[in-house]
Amino acid sequence: MIDLKGMSLSELQELIRDSGSEKYRSRQIFRWIYTKNADSLVDMTDLSKKLRFSLMEKVEIQSLKQIDIKTDPLDRAKKILFELNDGLTVETVIIPDEERNTVCVSSQAGCALKCIFCATGQAIKFKRNLTSSEIIDQILQAKKILNADNSRLTNVVFMGMGEPFYNYDNVIKTCDILSSEFALDFSASRVTVSTSGIIQGIRDFAEHPKKYELAVSLNAPYDSLRNELIPINKKYPLAELIDALKYYNSRKPSTPFT
Repeated sequence: MIDLKGMSLSELQELIRDSGSEKYRSRQIFRWIYTKNADSLVDMTDLSKKLRFSLMEKVEIQSLKQIDIKTDPLDRAKKILFELNDGLTVETVIIPDEERNTVCVSSQAGCALKCIFCATGQAIKFKRNLTSSEIIDQILQAKKILNADNSRLTNVVFMGMGEPFYNYDNVIKTCDILSSEFALDFSASRVTVSTSGIIQGIRDFAEHPKKYELAVSLNAPYDSLRNELIPINKKYPLAELIDALKYYNSRKPSTPFT
Protein backbone atom coordinates (compact mmCIF):
# COMPACT_ATOMS: atom_id res chain seq x y z
CA MET A 1 0.00 0.00 0.00
CA ILE A 2 1.16 3.54 -0.79
CA ASP A 3 1.21 6.00 2.11
CA LEU A 4 -0.39 9.28 1.00
CA LYS A 5 1.20 11.11 3.91
CA GLY A 6 4.69 12.22 2.98
CA MET A 7 4.12 12.18 -0.77
CA SER A 8 5.17 15.31 -2.63
CA LEU A 9 2.50 17.19 -4.52
CA SER A 10 4.00 16.09 -7.84
CA GLU A 11 3.96 12.44 -6.71
CA LEU A 12 0.35 12.80 -5.63
CA GLN A 13 -0.56 14.46 -8.92
CA GLU A 14 0.93 11.51 -10.81
CA LEU A 15 -1.02 9.07 -8.63
CA ILE A 16 -4.27 10.94 -9.26
CA ARG A 17 -3.59 11.14 -12.99
CA ASP A 18 -2.99 7.38 -13.12
CA SER A 19 -6.33 6.94 -11.34
CA GLY A 20 -8.02 8.77 -14.20
CA SER A 21 -9.08 11.78 -12.15
CA GLU A 22 -8.48 15.52 -12.42
CA LYS A 23 -5.18 17.05 -11.34
CA TYR A 24 -6.80 19.46 -8.88
CA ARG A 25 -7.95 16.49 -6.78
CA SER A 26 -4.36 16.11 -5.57
CA ARG A 27 -4.51 19.61 -4.08
CA GLN A 28 -7.75 18.73 -2.32
CA ILE A 29 -6.14 15.62 -0.80
CA PHE A 30 -3.13 17.68 0.28
CA ARG A 31 -5.41 20.09 2.12
CA TRP A 32 -7.34 17.28 3.79
CA ILE A 33 -4.18 15.65 5.15
CA TYR A 34 -2.21 18.73 6.16
CA THR A 35 -4.76 21.41 7.06
CA LYS A 36 -7.77 19.33 8.09
CA ASN A 37 -5.81 16.45 9.71
CA ALA A 38 -7.73 13.76 7.82
CA ASP A 39 -6.70 10.22 8.78
CA SER A 40 -8.80 8.46 6.16
CA LEU A 41 -10.02 8.92 2.61
CA VAL A 42 -13.54 8.46 4.00
CA ASP A 43 -13.22 11.90 5.62
CA MET A 44 -12.51 13.59 2.27
CA THR A 45 -16.11 14.36 1.46
CA ASP A 46 -15.45 16.68 -1.50
CA LEU A 47 -13.93 13.75 -3.42
CA SER A 48 -16.28 11.52 -5.37
CA LYS A 49 -17.09 8.15 -3.83
CA LYS A 50 -15.75 6.52 -6.97
CA LEU A 51 -12.35 8.16 -6.56
CA ARG A 52 -12.19 7.48 -2.82
CA PHE A 53 -12.98 3.79 -3.20
CA SER A 54 -10.62 3.48 -6.14
CA LEU A 55 -7.78 4.99 -4.08
CA MET A 56 -8.59 2.87 -1.01
CA GLU A 57 -7.51 -0.22 -2.94
CA LYS A 58 -3.94 1.02 -3.21
CA VAL A 59 -3.28 3.80 -0.69
CA GLU A 60 -3.43 4.46 3.05
CA ILE A 61 -2.70 7.28 5.49
CA GLN A 62 -0.36 6.07 8.21
CA SER A 63 0.28 7.69 11.59
CA LEU A 64 2.94 7.19 14.25
CA LYS A 65 1.95 5.71 17.59
CA GLN A 66 2.35 8.16 20.45
CA ILE A 67 3.58 6.17 23.45
CA ASP A 68 4.59 8.89 25.90
CA ILE A 69 4.45 12.65 26.38
CA LYS A 70 6.11 14.62 29.15
CA THR A 71 5.99 18.34 29.94
CA ASP A 72 8.99 20.06 31.48
CA PRO A 73 7.72 22.08 34.49
CA LEU A 74 10.31 24.82 33.95
CA ASP A 75 10.13 25.71 30.26
CA ARG A 76 6.85 23.89 29.40
CA ALA A 77 8.53 22.00 26.58
CA LYS A 78 6.69 18.82 25.63
CA LYS A 79 8.71 15.73 24.75
CA ILE A 80 6.78 13.20 22.69
CA LEU A 81 7.98 9.63 22.20
CA PHE A 82 6.71 7.98 19.02
CA GLU A 83 6.85 4.33 18.03
CA LEU A 84 7.43 3.57 14.35
CA ASN A 85 5.77 0.67 12.55
CA ASP A 86 8.86 -1.51 12.99
CA GLY A 87 9.02 -0.89 16.75
CA LEU A 88 11.81 1.70 16.71
CA THR A 89 11.23 4.93 18.62
CA VAL A 90 11.98 8.60 17.95
CA GLU A 91 11.47 11.76 19.97
CA THR A 92 9.83 15.05 19.01
CA VAL A 93 9.88 18.18 21.16
CA ILE A 94 7.44 21.11 21.23
CA ILE A 95 9.29 24.22 22.44
CA PRO A 96 7.15 27.22 23.49
CA ASP A 97 8.89 30.60 23.48
CA GLU A 98 6.88 33.81 23.92
CA GLU A 99 4.93 34.14 20.66
CA ARG A 100 6.48 31.10 18.96
CA ASN A 101 5.86 27.37 19.19
CA THR A 102 8.69 25.44 17.60
CA VAL A 103 8.58 21.73 16.85
CA CYS A 104 11.93 19.95 16.87
CA VAL A 105 11.72 16.80 14.74
CA SER A 106 13.86 13.72 14.24
CA SER A 107 15.08 12.66 10.81
CA GLN A 108 16.69 9.31 11.70
CA ALA A 109 16.20 6.52 14.20
CA GLY A 110 19.46 6.74 16.12
CA CYS A 111 22.57 8.52 14.87
CA ALA A 112 25.94 7.41 13.54
CA LEU A 113 27.90 10.60 14.26
CA LYS A 114 28.69 10.03 17.98
CA CYS A 115 29.06 13.70 18.92
CA ILE A 116 30.31 13.87 22.51
CA PHE A 117 27.60 16.26 23.72
CA CYS A 118 24.67 14.41 22.09
CA ALA A 119 22.74 11.82 24.09
CA THR A 120 21.38 10.20 20.93
CA GLY A 121 24.78 9.88 19.27
CA GLN A 122 26.34 8.45 22.40
CA ALA A 123 23.57 6.04 23.43
CA ILE A 124 21.52 5.07 20.38
CA LYS A 125 23.18 3.49 17.36
CA PHE A 126 21.94 4.44 13.91
CA LYS A 127 19.12 2.16 12.81
CA ARG A 128 17.68 3.76 9.67
CA ASN A 129 16.48 6.92 7.97
CA LEU A 130 12.92 8.03 8.60
CA THR A 131 10.55 8.26 5.67
CA SER A 132 9.04 11.59 4.70
CA SER A 133 5.74 10.25 6.11
CA GLU A 134 7.35 9.53 9.49
CA ILE A 135 8.95 12.97 9.58
CA ILE A 136 5.90 14.97 8.56
CA ASP A 137 3.63 13.03 10.92
CA GLN A 138 5.72 14.16 13.90
CA ILE A 139 4.87 17.72 12.86
CA LEU A 140 1.19 17.01 12.27
CA GLN A 141 0.74 15.32 15.64
CA ALA A 142 2.59 18.14 17.41
CA LYS A 143 0.29 20.58 15.59
CA LYS A 144 -2.76 18.72 16.95
CA ILE A 145 -1.37 18.92 20.49
CA LEU A 146 -0.79 22.66 20.15
CA ASN A 147 -4.25 23.22 18.70
CA ALA A 148 -5.79 21.37 21.65
CA ASP A 149 -4.02 23.88 23.91
CA ASN A 150 -5.36 26.80 21.83
CA SER A 151 -1.88 27.39 20.46
CA ARG A 152 -0.50 27.22 16.95
CA LEU A 153 2.58 25.81 15.34
CA THR A 154 4.88 28.58 14.12
CA ASN A 155 8.31 27.04 13.42
CA VAL A 156 9.91 23.69 12.58
CA VAL A 157 13.53 22.75 13.23
CA PHE A 158 15.32 19.56 12.19
CA MET A 159 17.39 19.24 15.36
CA GLY A 160 16.08 15.98 16.80
CA MET A 161 17.54 12.51 16.46
CA GLY A 162 19.89 11.98 13.52
CA GLU A 163 21.83 14.03 10.99
CA PRO A 164 19.29 15.57 8.58
CA PHE A 165 21.71 15.78 5.65
CA TYR A 166 22.31 12.02 5.85
CA ASN A 167 18.59 11.72 5.03
CA TYR A 168 18.62 14.62 2.60
CA ASP A 169 15.90 13.60 0.14
CA ASN A 170 13.25 12.85 2.77
CA VAL A 171 14.10 15.95 4.80
CA ILE A 172 13.84 18.22 1.75
CA LYS A 173 10.61 16.55 0.67
CA THR A 174 9.20 17.27 4.14
CA CYS A 175 10.33 20.90 3.95
CA ASP A 176 8.64 21.29 0.58
CA ILE A 177 5.40 19.82 1.91
CA LEU A 178 5.54 22.23 4.87
CA SER A 179 5.93 25.21 2.57
CA SER A 180 3.35 24.15 -0.02
CA GLU A 181 0.40 26.53 -0.26
CA PHE A 182 -1.84 23.45 -0.45
CA ALA A 183 -0.42 21.96 2.76
CA LEU A 184 0.82 23.91 5.80
CA ASP A 185 1.89 26.98 3.78
CA PHE A 186 4.95 27.70 5.95
CA SER A 187 7.28 30.50 5.02
CA ALA A 188 10.69 29.01 4.20
CA SER A 189 12.19 31.27 6.87
CA ARG A 190 10.22 29.33 9.52
CA VAL A 191 11.86 26.02 8.61
CA THR A 192 15.42 25.36 9.82
CA VAL A 193 17.63 22.37 9.05
CA SER A 194 20.54 21.79 11.43
CA THR A 195 23.70 19.93 10.49
CA SER A 196 26.91 18.90 12.21
CA GLY A 197 28.75 19.96 9.05
CA ILE A 198 28.01 17.63 6.13
CA ILE A 199 29.65 19.51 3.26
CA GLN A 200 27.77 18.07 0.28
CA GLY A 201 24.48 18.45 2.11
CA ILE A 202 25.18 22.14 2.70
CA ARG A 203 26.08 22.67 -0.95
CA ASP A 204 22.99 20.80 -2.17
CA PHE A 205 20.86 22.77 0.29
CA ALA A 206 22.26 26.02 -1.09
CA GLU A 207 21.07 25.03 -4.57
CA HIS A 208 17.51 24.25 -3.47
CA PRO A 209 15.07 26.80 -4.93
CA LYS A 210 13.34 27.48 -1.61
CA LYS A 211 15.28 29.47 0.97
CA TYR A 212 15.02 27.30 4.08
CA GLU A 213 17.20 28.28 7.01
CA LEU A 214 20.43 26.49 7.89
CA ALA A 215 21.94 26.03 11.35
CA VAL A 216 25.40 24.54 11.90
CA SER A 217 26.73 23.09 15.16
CA LEU A 218 30.29 24.39 15.42
CA ASN A 219 30.99 23.87 19.14
CA ALA A 220 34.71 24.58 18.69
CA PRO A 221 36.78 27.22 16.86
CA TYR A 222 39.63 24.93 15.78
CA ASP A 223 39.97 21.42 14.35
CA SER A 224 41.80 19.64 17.19
CA LEU A 225 39.00 20.31 19.68
CA ARG A 226 36.19 19.91 17.16
CA ASN A 227 37.62 16.51 16.16
CA GLU A 228 37.05 15.38 19.75
CA LEU A 229 33.57 16.87 20.09
CA ILE A 230 32.24 16.16 16.60
CA PRO A 231 34.18 13.26 15.03
CA ILE A 232 32.78 13.96 11.53
CA ASN A 233 35.07 17.02 11.57
CA LYS A 234 37.93 14.64 10.73
CA LYS A 235 36.22 14.04 7.38
CA TYR A 236 34.94 17.60 6.93
CA PRO A 237 37.43 19.92 8.67
CA LEU A 238 36.62 23.52 9.50
CA ALA A 239 38.33 25.00 6.42
CA GLU A 240 36.09 22.93 4.13
CA LEU A 241 33.04 23.66 6.27
CA ILE A 242 33.70 27.40 6.14
CA ASP A 243 34.07 27.24 2.35
CA ALA A 244 30.73 25.42 2.09
CA LEU A 245 29.07 28.00 4.34
CA LYS A 246 30.49 30.86 2.29
CA TYR A 247 28.99 29.20 -0.76
CA TYR A 248 25.66 28.79 1.05
CA ASN A 249 25.72 32.43 2.13
CA SER A 250 26.43 33.50 -1.43
CA ARG A 251 23.18 31.77 -2.40
CA LYS A 252 21.16 32.32 0.78
CA PRO A 253 22.31 34.99 3.25
CA SER A 254 22.21 34.70 7.04
CA THR A 255 23.37 31.36 8.41
CA PRO A 256 22.96 31.04 12.22
CA PHE A 257 25.76 29.30 14.10
CA THR A 258 25.20 27.29 17.30
